[in-house]
Amino acid sequence: MKASIFYGLIIGFASGILLRSFFILPAEVFVTFLATLLALVLLLRKYAPSYQRVASICFIGMIALSFGVLRTEYTFQSFTHNELTAFEGQTIDIEGVVTEQPDYRENSLLLTVTTEKPAPDKILVRTAPGMKVTYGDSVAFRGTIERPEEFEGTFGRTFKYPEYLLAHGITYTVRANSLRIDEHGKGNGMLAVLYGFKGKLIQSVERAIPEPASGLGLGLVLGEKRALGKEWTDIFRVAGLIHIVVLSGYNISIVTEFVMRVLSGFFSLRRRLFVGGVSIVLIVLMVGPSASVLRAALMAILVLLARATGKTYELSRALCFAGFVMLVHNPFLLAFDPGFQFSFLATLGLIYLAPEIEKRFLFLPTKFQFREFFVATVAAQIMVLPLLLYLTGLFSNVSVLANILVLPLVPVAMLITTLTAFVGLLSSTVAMFFGYGAYVILSYILTIAEWLSSLAYSSFEVPKFSFLYVILAYCLYAVSIFTLKKHQQKREANQIQVHSIKQFEHSISAEADSYEITVEETQSTSARSSIKQ
Repeated sequence: MKASIFYGLIIGFASGILLRSFFILPAEVFVTFLATLLALVLLLRKYAPSYQRVASICFIGMIALSFGVLRTEYTFQSFTHNELTAFEGQTIDIEGVVTEQPDYRENSLLLTVTTEKPAPDKILVRTAPGMKVTYGDSVAFRGTIERPEEFEGTFGRTFKYPEYLLAHGITYTVRANSLRIDEHGKGNGMLAVLYGFKGKLIQSVERAIPEPASGLGLGLVLGEKRALGKEWTDIFRVAGLIHIVVLSGYNISIVTEFVMRVLSGFFSLRRRLFVGGVSIVLIVLMVGPSASVLRAALMAILVLLARATGKTYELSRALCFAGFVMLVHNPFLLAFDPGFQFSFLATLGLIYLAPEIEKRFLFLPTKFQFREFFVATVAAQIMVLPLLLYLTGLFSNVSVLANILVLPLVPVAMLITTLTAFVGLLSSTVAMFFGYGAYVILSYILTIAEWLSSLAYSSFEVPKFSFLYVILAYCLYAVSIFTLKKHQQKREANQIQVHSIKQFEHSISAEADSYEITVEETQSTSARSSIKQ
C-alpha cells in the first residue's frame, strides 16, 4: 500500500474518533458534512485534474473518518445503555468477581469487579484499605450505583475521570463500606498464577530492601508506582523522573536490550531480536498482561526494531498500524487515556526527533551510553511537552539534568533488583547481599530526585490554556519534521549528484588522458617512421 493512502486511512480514522469523542453529531448533520466533503472532492477531481491524486486521498480519508465516527458512536452506545443503567442512583446488593489486580492505596482499596448480580457489567469499587482481596475472589457488598464525576486536579486542571474510566471499560463506581469474600479462584487460572507469583516477588524485594528504596525498585521492575507513596511520587514528578517509576516501554526495552547485548557475541541479529521478543513476552507474563503493560511491550518492541534496523520509515508505519489496531479495539484510548497518548508520542519522538538531535550533539561522549541517554531523553521530552503541559500544568526545569544523572544507572538498578527478587524466593539471607547493592543505587536515584526537586526554580506552573494550542503545537512539529526530512533527502540527492558529477568528470579526465596518450604515441610513432625513412 502506498504511503499516502496508508496514512490517509490512519489519519482519517483517528480524526473520526476525535471528532465523535468531543462532539455529539446528529445523523443528519454527519451525513450533510460527508456529502459536502464528497461534493468538494468530486469538483476538485473534475475541474482540477492536477489535484486528482489529492482528491482521491481525501476521499479515502473521508471514508476512514466516517468509520472512526461510527466505531466511537457504537462504543459510546454500548457503555451508556448497559443493564446497570436501570439501577443508577440506587443502593443495592451486588455480587461479582474481582477481574484485575487490587489497587492498594493509602486511604482506600480500588477493585475492578465484573458483576453477576443484579446485572452483568464492569464497575470500580472503592472500599476500606484494610481488606485483603486478591484477583479471582468472588465478593458481595452493598453500595450505591453512581456515575463518576470530573474533579479539579493540580494547577487548575480538570481531570475527566468518567472518560478515563470509559477507556478502561468502566461506566459506574460504587463505594462499599464493607465487603464479603465468598469464594476464591473464580478468575482465569493462568492469570491467578501469574499475579500470585508477582506478589511473591514483591514480598521478596520488600524483605531485602528497606523503604523507600524498595518502593522505587518495585516501580522500576514491576511498575508498582503506588509502592513509592504520594510524597515520593510528587518528588519524581517535579524532577521529571516519573516515567521511570511506571512500567513503560523504556523499562521493558532496557531488559530486552540487556539480553540482546549479552547474546551479541553468540547469535546473529535476527536471533537476538527473536530472543528479545521472547523476553518481552516473559516480562508481560510475569508482571501481568494488563492493557497498559501490553501497550508498553508493543512500544518497546517497535523501539528495539528501530534501533536494530535503522529503518524509521517502516517503523513509523508499524507504529501507526499498531495504534490503529488498538483504536479499533478501544477507540476511547485516543482521547481519554493519557498513557496511550504519552507512549505513542514518546515513541514518535524516538523515531523522528532522536536522529536529528543526535546529529547536533556528536560532541557528547558515547561512553556509558551518555549521548544515547541524553538524545533519547530530549527527544521524548520535546515530543510529549505540549500534551504534558496541557494535562498537568507543570514544567520541570531540571528534567533533562535529572534524566542524564539517573538513566545510566536505571538498567543496573533494575538488574540487581530483579536478582534480589528471584534470589529471595530461594534464600532470604543470600538475597540480602543483592539487596544491599540495589539499595545503594536506588538510594542514589532517590537522592538525586529529592535534591533537584527541592531547588528554588526546579519547576514552575503553566497557566491553563486551550487544547487548540496543543493541536497547533503538534501541527508545527509535523511541519518541522517534514521539512527536516525534505532537506535531508535533498542533501542526500545533492551528494549523490555531486558524486555522479565527480565520477563523470573523472571518466572524462581519464578519457582525455587516454586520448592524449594515444595522440602522443601516434605522433612518436610517426616521428620514428619518418626518421627511419
